[in-house]
Amino acid sequence: MKLPTLLTDISCKVLIDGVYYGIILTNDKNNFAIMDLPFNYCRTRAKDWAGNDIIEFNVSYFDTITDKDSKEYALKIYPKVITTYYKKWSKGNGVPKDDPWVIVPTKIGVCFYMFDCRPFFLTVIPACINYDNAVETDRER
Repeated sequence: MKLPTLLTDISCKVLIDGVYYGIILTNDKNNFAIMDLPFNYCRTRAKDWAGNDIIEFNVSYFDTITDKDSKEYALKIYPKVITTYYKKWSKGNGVPKDDPWVIVPTKIGVCFYMFDCRPFFLTVIPACINYDNAVETDRER
């Protein structure tokens, strides 16, 4: 399972993006596979009865994949609940066109975040910009 590598990758994504979203693809005695979800096409606004975050995935993500083969591959590897919703949404069959968000079942959805889902070093950016400006001003002098 290479847990140290997996957890290090998740931790880095939480620090950089503010949140990690994933889907468990395989979970049995011998195998465990987790797939990263694009964080800018995910959100979590609620929790289930056990306190797990309920992940919502924006299926319009699949429309951003321009290569036909890559899109077909993506639709094959994503869970059926997501791909079925995408097909209904894209064809307008029983799903409103203005609602591309599908709820990922909590038994396969994984969400990690710190504090309020903002990148951890976000508050440092203005200080870095000010420092760069000060260095540039000092060089000019």
